[in-house]
Amino acid sequence: MSREALADTKITLAQCNRCQSWIFLADSAGMRVAADPAPASREAYIKALAEGRRTFQLRERAGRPHKLLARTLKDPAPTWAPEGPQIGVQGRLGTYQVLVEHPCAVNARNAVRFTPAEAPKDQARASGPATTGEQAAGSHPPPVPASKAATLPHAGPVNPHPSDVTCDHCGKVIMENEEFWGFQHGSTWVYAAHA
Repeated sequence: MSREALADTKITLAQCNRCQSWIFLADSAGMRVAADPAPASREAYIKALAEGRRTFQLRERAGRPHKLLARTLKDPAPTWAPEGPQIGVQGRLGTYQVLVEHPCAVNARNAVRFTPAEAPKDQARASGPATTGEQAAGSHPPPVPASKAATLPHAGPVNPHPSDVTCDHCGKVIMENEEFWGFQHGSTWVYAAHA
């Protein structure tokens, strides 16, 4: 049987109402889960396991985040480059990245709510780097309305429009003359939507 079950839903981008971090939100193995969007560093992976947080296989479709598949302790650990970034795990369908459960989403804190992201109305091309979340006491920007999202300290200019950006809402390719907003991790668009 495939690891991908009917109880696994498509990833949506959301914001943690507790610490204001961006997270991936989905149903995995029939449970609502929240994961940090950046591939786990070695330290973040070890810390997550030590704290009893779950890990997830990031399933991609057409090179874009699609689903979070629950992993077990029997699954192999990812490998990391000497410089620190995650190389991933070599699976039967190719290499995949491992994400860790967002710290605010576990144990007694599982009542935390997550707000799905909406497109900023005043700037179509806002972006920021995907980062691993921290505990509630960590350093996170204060909450801001979606209309002010482009003024966050980590927001910066967007790279030129790539030719393969697909809208996560409608599934259509975003044409070069169309305005859109999204989040970019390195050279990869993690999330994009028509403005």
